[in-house]
Amino acid sequence: MYVIRLPNGNLLVPESVASDGGGLMADAYVEIGPEDAEYERLAEQALTEQEFDERRRRWREGDPSAAFERTVPTRHVRAVP
Repeated sequence: MYVIRLPNGNLLVPESVASDGGGLMADAYVEIGPEDAEYERLAEQALTEQEFDERRRRWREGDPSAAFERTVPTRHVRAVP
């Protein structure tokens, strides 16, 4: 999953939710703005929506260098009972 920079400057950041046992339940994106404490760190690796779309297109065409991997740690991992 990638951090995506939106046209308004905010970021879409991957967030994971885990069970109490540590198993991954869901991955999602949350939108954060410059006021978020993690914004600067995450913005350094952010792709624009166009860059993300281009990477997805190349991946679909079979380019292994465009594979979707988690490139940044998730913003939060929340445990759900």
